[in-house]
Amino acid sequence: MITSEEVKEVGKRCGADLVGIGSMDRFEGAPKQMDPRYIMPEAKSIIGIGFRIHRGLFRGIEEGTFFAAYTAMGYATINDGYAPKVLREVGNFIEDNGYETMLYQNTVFG
Repeated sequence: MITSEEVKEVGKRCGADLVGIGSMDRFEGAPKQMDPRYIMPEAKSIIGIGFRIHRGLFRGIEEGTFFAAYTAMGYATINDGYAPKVLREVGNFIEDNGYETMLYQNTVFG
């Protein structure tokens, strides 16, 4: 059996700035399209992984001078390039220890 501390350690070692684990019952009352229990009804826990966006990338937005860096090196790069690699490594660790994972990266709901 793996512990939450081990999962968090792997996530951080792979590049996450934050790793949290929560109970699926936290989604009670959430809209169906936002409830991960519809994807994996047997799941007992959900793992959230977070990544920092460097402070300087917000400066241009605040000052109204330079916006491109935020998306180029911040939000989009994390969501489309960096985070999926970290998610995959954490998922590999969990599945290598006998559990099933469903990796889901940050997306925009419309």
